[in-house]
Amino acid sequence: FGTALSTSMFEPSATNAQARKYREMAAKLFNHAVTENAMKWSEMEPEQGQTNYAALDSMARWCASNQIPLRGHCLFWGCEVPDWSKSLSDEQLLQAMEQRISRVMSRYASFVSEFDALNEPLHCPYFTERFGEGIVKKIFNWTRDASPMAGRYINDYNILSGGEAEAYADFIQLHLAAGAGISGIGLQGHFDGEADPFHVARALNRLAELK
Repeated sequence: FGTALSTSMFEPSATNAQARKYREMAAKLFNHAVTENAMKWSEMEPEQGQTNYAALDSMARWCASNQIPLRGHCLFWGCEVPDWSKSLSDEQLLQAMEQRISRVMSRYASFVSEFDALNEPLHCPYFTERFGEGIVKKIFNWTRDASPMAGRYINDYNILSGGEAEAYADFIQLHLAAGAGISGIGLQGHFDGEADPFHVARALNRLAELK
């Protein structure tokens, strides 16, 4: 039963009563956690080569000390790409992406056992539009090489609460068949109004077919 952890509550400067109370309540109420924004590329590396690890380091150590498994969200998200990366050549960007995977996954290998490697590819297709569908295989195989034991997730929304379960399953099946090392499926549970349990069950059963 988890929560997304706020970056600001784990910054080195977060020593006030509010930050202490936040961490106290998070440990009391939850036994799993995910990085809310601290691991997103544009947050971590707003300027090329200047990576800010401080908040994420603090968050990872805090989770470990409280025996709370931490999920890494996310390595790549096409809706939030660092501005500096957009001006790189294709070859340079591919190199920067592979380096990011290697650095982040090796740094947090002892703290993070599962990563959302690719977030919202149905709705934020920046990487596939730029490089073609083969980039999905590259991303997942880079993550597998960097940390073979870590969970490597694809993640998207409008699956449990909308009508895109079939499109999501088709997308995943396409890339599994191409050799992408996807090891898990993430589902964002954004519900606007009541949830339909029968729709949720159908979506989960469809995705379960992918094993």
